[in-house]
Amino acid sequence: MSNEIDSCIQETYVVDSKLGRGAYGVVWKIIDKKSQQHFALKKCFDSFRNTIDAQRCYREVKYLQELRNHDNIVTLLEVYMSESGRDVYLVFDYMPTDLYVVIRSNILQDIHIQYITFQLLNALKYIHGAGLIHRDIKPSNILIDSYSHVKLCDFGLCRSIDQTKSEGRILTDYVATRYYRPPEVLLCSSNYSEKIDIWSAACIIGEMILSRPLLPGYSTMNQVERIVQLTGLPSERDLSEIESPFANLMLSSVSIFKRVSLPTLLQCEETSDVVRLMKGMLTFSASERYSAELALSHRYLSEFHNPRIEKDFEGSIKVCIHHVLYFIRLIFNLIISSLA
Repeated sequence: MSNEIDSCIQETYVVDSKLGRGAYGVVWKIIDKKSQQHFALKKCFDSFRNTIDAQRCYREVKYLQELRNHDNIVTLLEVYMSESGRDVYLVFDYMPTDLYVVIRSNILQDIHIQYITFQLLNALKYIHGAGLIHRDIKPSNILIDSYSHVKLCDFGLCRSIDQTKSEGRILTDYVATRYYRPPEVLLCSSNYSEKIDIWSAACIIGEMILSRPLLPGYSTMNQVERIVQLTGLPSERDLSEIESPFANLMLSSVSIFKRVSLPTLLQCEETSDVVRLMKGMLTFSASERYSAELALSHRYLSEFHNPRIEKDFEGSIKVCIHHVLYFIRLIFNLIISSLA
């Protein structure tokens, strides 16, 4: 395992164990040799093989640097370049596990679910206030410790919604893991908003209650069917809001055998606070869907709701293309100097 890590890392840290592996990299638990503190190390593979991967790497670094002052967002501490110049190492504060693992251990009580929900929405309020959409909210991207303290991670798919619109670019539709995709993404809208993160968060609340996915579609069309079974068919106004040329065609192929109510899915009373909160977060229409700020004020979260700690981001974050190109040139110069 240690021979996969460059000497620039091993000079400072002891590699303890591998925490996980994904399409873009691998994560280890590491220990600082001097302080004996534990950290997480993410190795981003082949980050500069093309402009798309370079932009993804740059965005994650840029956004995490800007968002580092929030208690429920993972903190980026160091950035290292591999000796080959192909890979990038990111050092984060260490969290022992993630919500995916905790949900499947079936140990969460209602008070834990409320606290985790509060923290997730608190992070989303901050991110959305910065004009960003995370776009990949799922249990494995929510880190958690033994005190149920959570930190949102993995900002590689994060985008600036305001800048994207102002520059006339469209947002890619293939984002988020299928179970957590809202209808506007599944129906190929390229004009979605930060409300896609709210839908994903609601799906996670349901998953914490059930200890399994709330809407486990086995394909894109089956995912649409499960959503429509829950929300009902959209109105013409809902469809026009999505702005997708494929929405009508996709919905015409949907088979709805019977409607399913949210209380039935959750095995909860219709009048329960969690059902009422989730109904506001799972509307087919994104414009009618709760914002993170509105969800935080819901009675279900009254035990934790505190405007003094629900921070607003001051200003906005923008990533300009010349910044990305500068980043790539900087890395190129580092590679050349290391070979000299």
